[in-house]
Amino acid sequence: MYKSDRASSNLALVALACLMIVGLGCNLADRLGSGGNSTSSDRPTLGTTKSGTKLYSDEAALADFVADLKSTLGTEDPKVLDLLVYESYIMVKVQDPKKPENVDGYTYKDGSLGSPAPVKIMGNGKIEDNVFSLSEVNLAALPKLTEEIMAKLKDVEGGSFTGYSIDKGMFGKELTIDPLVSGTRKTIMADADKNGKLTKWEVK
Repeated sequence: MYKSDRASSNLALVALACLMIVGLGCNLADRLGSGGNSTSSDRPTLGTTKSGTKLYSDEAALADFVADLKSTLGTEDPKVLDLLVYESYIMVKVQDPKKPENVDGYTYKDGSLGSPAPVKIMGNGKIEDNVFSLSEVNLAALPKLTEEIMAKLKDVEGGSFTGYSIDKGMFGKELTIDPLVSGTRKTIMADADKNGKLTKWEVK
């Protein structure tokens, strides 16, 4: 009888310990997932900004990216080599204002700008001839431009849109915003100027 009671007691202790471990694990997972303070409703989901929209459709998020980049570089008008705007992140290569011979890459995601990564420059061209001032491109126009593109894609079988590539192209050409679009059966050629106006749309 004594052995049976002791076995039952041990089983109860084991069960209690398991419950405590599970509870501790859940609490730790909650803290790790929430970053300590925010709730799950505060965190943006993959592919969207905190407001629930995609980056290229969120004027406030684009403005936040610009402000973050200016603050990080310590300049009001960063010199950009190229800029890629996708639905959940932005990749930008910028000239270091303190060391103009250097270019660094940054990724903006989930509302913050990551650490700089050195960019290896290849070719004989000059950095100064290929960079552009961030103020030259109207990022605030991207949401409206995106609406126009998505409306046009409805008429293209398998039409898809992934974002924008913004640069001066090879040999320091004119600054343009290039929509990244495609179709399953047709080739789409699209261009927009630096102000966000669609200047070319051909489906062949």
